[in-house]
Parts: sequence; C-alpha cells; structure tokens
Amino acid sequence: MLRLERLLEVAGVHVRKLEWILGPYLYGTAINSVIRLLDRQGRSLLDVGGGQGEPMAVLSKKHSFRLTVNADVTLTQLEESQKMGTHDQHVLCGGQRLPFQRKSFDIVLCLETIEHLEKEDGFSLLSNLEEIARKQVILSMPVGEKIPSEGRDSPWCHSSSWYPADLRKLGYEVRGKGFPNIKGYLLVASPNKFLSLLGCLLYPVASPFVYFFPDKAGGMVGIKYLDKNSPGSGENEN
Repeated sequence: MLRLERLLEVAGVHVRKLEWILGPYLYGTAINSVIRLLDRQGRSLLDVGGGQGEPMAVLSKKHSFRLTVNADVTLTQLEESQKMGTHDQHVLCGGQRLPFQRKSFDIVLCLETIEHLEKEDGFSLLSNLEEIARKQVILSMPVGEKIPSEGRDSPWCHSSSWYPADLRKLGYEVRGKGFPNIKGYLLVASPNKFLSLLGCLLYPVASPFVYFFPDKAGGMVGIKYLDKNSPGSGENEN
C-alpha cells in the first residue's frame, strides 16, 4: 500500500511538470490564456508573486521581452528563480509595498497570488498593479474559496475568495479555467494521492468547456487593458 502511494505521489509530480510543458498548447489553461491575451507590443513585464518562475520560463519562449522582473515575498522562491534564469531581475518585496514607479512596466502579471491576501488588501494590490502597468494587468486566481488539505493554518491557505463579478466591476475581461474541485485545491491537494493525480489529469480537459463561462469554473484569468492602443480583447493564436 505504501509503495502504491509512493508511486502515485511520484506520478503526480511528473504530471505537474508535464502540465507546464503541454499547458501552453492546451486551450483554456491559465498559461495558454496568458500567452494568447498578452500584448505583443509589450517589452517589459513585472511578475508579482512570480515564485520560482515557471510561468515566465514558458512566456519567455513565446514572447521577446527587454526586461522581466520577479517581485516575490519569499527569498527561497526568488533564489530558485535566479537559478533557473527565468527573469532578468529579482526583487524581494511584498505585494503591499511594491518599489516600482508609476507606469514603469508595459505588462504586470499576478498569477495565483491575490487569493493569499485579505480581500481589502487584494483590492489595494490590484490598484497598485494598475498604477504600475502601462498596457495590461493579467491575473489568475481560483473562483471561490479553495482550502488545501492541510487546513486553514497552512501557509498556502487562501485568505480571500474571488469571483468573476469582482473583476468585472473593476473593468476586467474574465475567462474560466478548470471545473470546480477538479484541479481546485480541494482535489489536487487531497491526501488521497489517487484523487490528487486524477485532479491534475482532468484539469486541462475541463478548461476549454468553461473558458467562456468563468462563473462555472474552478479558476479564472482576468485581463485589464489600460492603453487605448492595446489590441483590445484580441486573443492571438500561436
């Protein structure tokens, strides 16, 4: 039994790695949506909460940037990002104290980060991101509340719940990704390794069906165009 659980755990790790390889080509996944929504004229990108830099490692192969900066509150994550060479610069800072000037980046990216803040702090962060960005702000987050299997005391626990209506009120276009409780934390972080693996496998399959119905999705991608000359909602295929 222990051997089977270990095999499932190892399989889950490899499936997550495979997701970053196949994700850009699977319609409706978060990274696929970001690639298609990204302003092709953007030359500088600030990645807020960029962590170890996996999304940027993918984006840099699809788009040419003159400057990319990873701003994260966790030193170990930034160190791993530096080792991988995912960004040009790395800045240790929290989302509430971003040391960047107004309109200093074409694009500001904030993936799977805002839900770890209290709701009021999250709205404040969004305001800051829009001040820093010249062309676009692109977000990714769960829809509704997702609690990891470790419970509310886990450092990965979400402190706020977000819904498509929250972003639409602020002028964001919203797209869905994944069905609720499939790759949502309620399944992928399950102590049952089989369910966790199943969640990772089914998530890309679910995304195309909820792309235009984010209210039915387990997660969402939000984009706000700040420059009138931006390509609107043009979703470019690669």
